[in-house]
Order: sequence, then C-alpha cells, then structure tokens
Amino acid sequence: MNTIGFKNFRRFREFPIIKLGDITLLVGGNNSGKSTLVKALLLMRDFLTQHISSTGSVLCALEPIFRFDSNYIHVGSFRRAFCNKSLDEKSISFHVGIGQFEFDVMIEGDLLFEEKLPIVSELTLRDMKRNVQLTYDYAKQLMSASFKMNEEQKVKSGQIAFLKQQLEELNQSQLEEKDLDTIVQIKDKMSAIDAKLRALDNMEDIHDIDISFGMTTFLGQLSGLLMPELVRQFIKYAEQPAMGDKRTSEYKKAENEKNMLRGKILMLSEMANDLYHLLSQEQVEYIFAHSASQQVLYSMKDSADFLSKTIHEFYLSRISEGDEEYTFVTDWMKSFDIGVSYKIESVAGEAYRVSVVDADNDVVELADKGMGSIQLMILLLRLATLIRKYKGRTSPVTVLIEEPEQNLHPAFQSMLADLLEEVNRRYHLHFIVETHSEYLVRRSQAIVATQYGTEESFINNPFQTYYLPKKGVPYSMQYKQNGRFEESFGEGFFDEAGKSNLVLMRKERGLK
Repeated sequence: MNTIGFKNFRRFREFPIIKLGDITLLVGGNNSGKSTLVKALLLMRDFLTQHISSTGSVLCALEPIFRFDSNYIHVGSFRRAFCNKSLDEKSISFHVGIGQFEFDVMIEGDLLFEEKLPIVSELTLRDMKRNVQLTYDYAKQLMSASFKMNEEQKVKSGQIAFLKQQLEELNQSQLEEKDLDTIVQIKDKMSAIDAKLRALDNMEDIHDIDISFGMTTFLGQLSGLLMPELVRQFIKYAEQPAMGDKRTSEYKKAENEKNMLRGKILMLSEMANDLYHLLSQEQVEYIFAHSASQQVLYSMKDSADFLSKTIHEFYLSRISEGDEEYTFVTDWMKSFDIGVSYKIESVAGEAYRVSVVDADNDVVELADKGMGSIQLMILLLRLATLIRKYKGRTSPVTVLIEEPEQNLHPAFQSMLADLLEEVNRRYHLHFIVETHSEYLVRRSQAIVATQYGTEESFINNPFQTYYLPKKGVPYSMQYKQNGRFEESFGEGFFDEAGKSNLVLMRKERGLK
C-alpha cells in the first residue's frame, strides 16, 4: 500500500492522505488514532479483495459490500465507526493507493439502527499509469469514465497538431502557387509531413474523453475478484449495441459514447488484468500486541492464542538448521541476548515445547526466560515464517505491528529499528508499526544518518515517521540526510526525559 486517508471514521473528521514508506512508524499518545489508521487499512484491504460469484443478472452482484470487520479487527457497525464530531454529515469515506491504482469509496449508513447494513454510495478507481478514472455512483445509478492524456500522449498530440497546421499551410500555398516546380517541392514537403504523421501511429484521435451513462444489467456468470469485473463492465457496455430509435439524440449520444469506449477496450482490458494481478497478490499480515505468557506447552489447537498460533505456523513451515530463515532467527537471538539457537518439539501431536540453547549449550525452557525474551522470540519466529511464506514474491507484503517494544529493555527497543531495516532490505517486507518507543524512533534516525545519509542513498531511505497529535492533523516528521527531523514531536514524547532532568537540575541548584 502506498497511501491512506479517510473522513468521518472513528475519532477523525478528516485524516489527510499520507504516503507510506517501506517502514512507517506511527507515533502518538494513547487514543491518538494510530490503531484507527491500521483499522482503515485492514478494512480497505478486505473491501478491495472481495470476490464475486454470480449467475444471471450481474447488477446486484456488482454492487460492492463494505463490512466494518475483518479477519483481524471488529469495528462493528456504521454507527460505531462514524465520527461523533461529524453529525452534520452522513457518510464515511476512505482512500487507498496500491501500486499504480488509487481507490476512493464512500459509505452511507444508519446512525440510529446499528443492525442496518451500510451501503456503498460511490466508488472511484484511478489508474495513474494510464490516466484513467472510473466512477460508480450507486446512489444515482450512474457510471462514468474519464480518459486523460498522459505526458507522452500530450507531446504526441502537440506534434500532431503542429504537423497538421503545417500541412494546412502547405496545402493553401499549393493552391495559390502557379509555378510547377514549386508545386512539386510543396508536395514533397507535404508527403514528408504525412509520413511523420503515420510514424506517430496515426494517433490523430488523441484527446481527453469523458463519458457517463446509466448502470446496465448484463446476463452471465462471473467469479473472481470484484474490482477487475467492475472495470470490465465498461467493456461490456461498449460491446452492446445502442438501443432505441436511431433518429433520436439519446440514441446518437449512446452510440457515440460506445464508439469512444470501443477505442479504449484494449486499454480497459489491460487495466482490469493489472488490477487483478495487483489485488490477488496484495497481502497484509498483522502482528498485534499480545501478552508474553510463561506457559511451558503451546497447544496446537489454540488458534485464539497468538503465541501458540505463531509457534504452530512456524513449525509447519519446516524451517530447519541450515535454512536462511533458521540463520535469521539464531543471528537475532544472539543480538537480543536470548540464546544461540532454539528447539521446537511436538508433544504427543497436541502441543509444542519451545526451548532455548545458550552459549554454554545449556537448554532452557522458553517459558523460563524473561518476558522480553519471550516477546522477541515470538516476533522472530513470526517474521521468519513470513520470510519463508513470501519468498520470491515480486509484490510487497505489508506487515502491521502493534507496539513491538512491550517488555523490552531500552537497548533492545532501539535494536528493533535495525531488525525492521534488515528485514525490509533483505526480504522486501514492508512495515507499518504503532509504537510509543522513543528509542526505536531515535535509532531510526541514526540508521538514516549512517546508512542513507548521502544524496545518492537518501532516496532509498525506508523510514517514514508520522506523529498523531491528540488534537490537530497527523503529520510527517520528514527525515533529513543527517537523520534529524524537520518537524517537532508534540508535547509528551521526546521532551519527557528532558522535563524530568530539568526538575532535578533545578532541585540541585536550590530552585523551585
């Protein structure tokens, strides 16, 4: 995912569209909205990847459904999701950018009856690569398409217009000229210009196109992702003959629209295919905040327990000594002072026992390690599982992590930034991290300064940090090449240690 923004969702009347980095850190106080952003991403991901399965009339099936719950979260209903500061409005809207596509969806619901399902009133798809915008106004039952020239097309269009003007001027000169030799020369020039026009692929019809028409029902059988089928609905409309009296202006308008769309069928087909491949490969994983219990056995069947689920999925990944993922885990175990290796054993096919081997080759139950070590071990096993699961993928995987600094010593909180940077750089996983850790953020600054501090390398800086104030609009902190931030954090984050130090200094000096 590239961008996210929304209006009238939970505590925000308007959350501005922000650009996500390879590693996005979300910083703010409790109830500042960090979890709201994560929820918006998860809800939109589920919305955009919904499937369709239909026979007969397709119209109803092509009306998207927006649910305020997902595999990971449960917001509940439209009424609970709606911002209570926006009672003069009645809709919630979301924006998401993924690859070359942007999506905007508006949802309307009932603020009185919680049981009533919300409806999608408007959906917009934009292909930024092709400069195409498709809009589905479900409230008015209208579909519209806008095809804008891209920069290359604009250049060609200008060249074509210039050459046509030259042709017109030469043709006029030919008509007025009396000398035969001069006429021959003029015709040679016109032939050369005509050849240049043909070399431009006969693109004389390049221009902006805007089309709007009523939604149409198509009979047939559909299955697969809904969003690409919505794009193909424009193709189906173009392929259907215009209906009605051919003498009427309505018929002529419809036929003209269909002719324009027919010239865009190949583009729309390619757009639908790109959209299918993008959304079918879009993956989001969520590592939510969880307690680090000191249980000895982890049940295979306890899917509700994050620790048990993580160990079970890691075990099923068949990661063994000598594998890249195994080395990843053991190297970071050493860095975090957990141990030098690990063992995971199945107990009667019902549970797992996890132990850690230290530098003296002593074996210790993971349950007997400190809470911080357990927390880190579970994080490493989860990341190793994701590295194995998505190895070789060309499209990025987004991993949402909620407060990974729980139970950790400040030095290890700092080291989390190094862990995230390495996994992103080596295995191409993208991260969105909710954090309260000053040490993690400070370390990200140091990494930027030392590893991405030159003009050439700074463009590859993976870190993006956003501050979400209790009041006001979230904003990017903006890293500089020296690692410093252009913006300042709000009160209560970086300044807290300084405040306490100031109290001590005043006390030492006998000041109140």
